[in-house]
Amino acid sequence: MDVRASASLLVFVVIVVCLLLSAGWRIGLARRREQARVALRASHVGTATGLEWIPIQVSRPAWYRRLHAGHEAGGWLGIDGEADAVRLLAQRGDDDLIDRVWPLAQIRAKPGSLRHSALPGFLIGSEPLLLAGDAGANELRSWRATQALLQRLEPTAVATPAGLFPLESNRWSLACSVLFFVLILYGFVDKMTTPYVALALPPVVNGVEDLLPLLAILAVPLLRRGRVPSNMAWMLALLLGVALKITALPLLQRIDALTATDTFAEQPYRLEADGQFVPLAAGLPPLRLRGPLRNYARDLPVGTERRFAVRRGGLGVWQLDERPLRERLRTGVSPVR
Repeated sequence: MDVRASASLLVFVVIVVCLLLSAGWRIGLARRREQARVALRASHVGTATGLEWIPIQVSRPAWYRRLHAGHEAGGWLGIDGEADAVRLLAQRGDDDLIDRVWPLAQIRAKPGSLRHSALPGFLIGSEPLLLAGDAGANELRSWRATQALLQRLEPTAVATPAGLFPLESNRWSLACSVLFFVLILYGFVDKMTTPYVALALPPVVNGVEDLLPLLAILAVPLLRRGRVPSNMAWMLALLLGVALKITALPLLQRIDALTATDTFAEQPYRLEADGQFVPLAAGLPPLRLRGPLRNYARDLPVGTERRFAVRRGGLGVWQLDERPLRERLRTGVSPVR
């Protein structure tokens, strides 16, 4: 495996490890919440009669304002069909037990500033707690469970959004989405229209191409600071990394061409048995014709010598100008004659 393939594999491994660590943290948090809820059911819920107990998730204001990926604790909400109040049981840590009763009048939907925050839920109390229906790690089901619970307790309240985080609702997520499509579009358009083919990349440019996608990880704290949910921030960062990977080489080639001081010059090459042209002058890189041009090279006998227009750009990238070859192909003349 060459250096470039090893660097690409390293980038892929780093991205996968980051995603696995994030998923592992979320699963561990959900498991601890469930363990606390089971313990509460055995110690408190079973002794409280006359209430309908519904599993919920709970977060304090300090917690949900940090935009964590999951709620702080798991608990139970006791509903009395004849009383205008609910009882909340939740366990935070080993010693912090919440056991309070609130009137239904203190239940309200999240304000606009929190409506599309990282956590689904509604507020309860004067110094509010954020409550949400419990649907495990499924975000869409959690939104729906929360909406159903809120509508049951306070039918006049504004319904909690019953869907995934809308990217257009947040300027940071919207900007990241637009940047993703712009990069993808540029990468493909530039690749389809450029007449230059990179023959050899210097180590520094090669390293930049492989490491540039990792910069997408820096988008995560920016998105989180802009109130984008954790799982959505990581997904957008991953998509941005893919876009940077697709765009990196075309962008570097374009910069290399714009900063080049030398013009293209025809250099002698000889065809080898593997279909590759090797340079006859020192310091030049080998080259392979691509696409339809490659078919013409296959018909040439081994050892055939031909001249190609090559140049070393401002970043040190050796590039082949395919325009003379394409013109000969368009006019029906063999590009290697």
